[in-house]
Amino acid sequence: MNLLDFYYHVNSLTFYSILLCMLVIWKNREKVKNLADTFFFLTCVGAYLMFDEIEILVVERFLIIGAFLLPVSLWIFSRSIFDGDKIPVRQRAFSIAVSLLPYLCLFLPNTESKGVIIAVLSPSLTAFFIVMTLVELQKRKNTSRKPVKLKRTIIYLIVAIILFSVISDIIYSGEAWLITVVIERLFILSLTIFFIFTNFAIKHEVLSKKKRLGAQDPILVDKIQAKMAQEKLYQLEKLTIGQLAKQLNEQEYKVRRAINQDLGFNNFLDFVNSFRIQEAAAMLGDQSNVDLTILQIAYQTGFNSIAPFNRAFKLYTGMTPTNYRKSRSY
Repeated sequence: MNLLDFYYHVNSLTFYSILLCMLVIWKNREKVKNLADTFFFLTCVGAYLMFDEIEILVVERFLIIGAFLLPVSLWIFSRSIFDGDKIPVRQRAFSIAVSLLPYLCLFLPNTESKGVIIAVLSPSLTAFFIVMTLVELQKRKNTSRKPVKLKRTIIYLIVAIILFSVISDIIYSGEAWLITVVIERLFILSLTIFFIFTNFAIKHEVLSKKKRLGAQDPILVDKIQAKMAQEKLYQLEKLTIGQLAKQLNEQEYKVRRAINQDLGFNNFLDFVNSFRIQEAAAMLGDQSNVDLTILQIAYQTGFNSIAPFNRAFKLYTGMTPTNYRKSRSY
């Protein structure tokens, strides 16, 4: 089998893996809050993969639209999986329209400047939306929340693949270019297979406070959870793990181990915030609290200002407090 045949086999396999991803997502669509944006992104990836496979002109011109929209679809996808707020329709439409400028240039009269315009405009727009995506990821650089870290890592890998593709198109030609394309397809194939087996975008719910199987000290785990829930220690603004250990009459390192290893939290603040956000969500969904402002709810659940509350709430629920309250209103 020569390199070209291998490329076609890998490309077809990658395309079918994308379809399988979409099937997995559709099957779990009730759990996915960003369904439309996810399908938009995967459709663009599929169109990009199939562009070289189809030799029918009309179909080619349709598929190349998806290829041009791939960078902006990644930006929209990254925004939607991290933020509860939807991108305004006008901003979304404008971004998509701008991304299609290189495509519209294909219909210009054949002149020397036509190729130059497309060659400059397309990579420039790709770079712009890649930067926008990286800015979106930068906002989450300090979070220790495992699902968010995994999503962020996946987006970074996708960004790297797109940049690799753009650079290879500019620098390489002939067999060298084909080798880079095969490598790119293998990367995409590996990523989609990983997605299928992990479903990182589907498992976005708040981390459960139930103890993991095989906990080293299940009695201590129960004591910690009962203490926090019954006495609402999480409402204390500056609660420390040392204070909790003292309340439990346990050694601090044992409490830390139970929280990190048995309950699965990266740090004590994440553990405390899980209780705070659960109570805040209940208060926001309770119509009897309609007169309470979001700031008042933040203070009552243990946060010292609105910004940390908003960030934590969005990380744990995928929505802003305002949107969450609206979604629970009748």
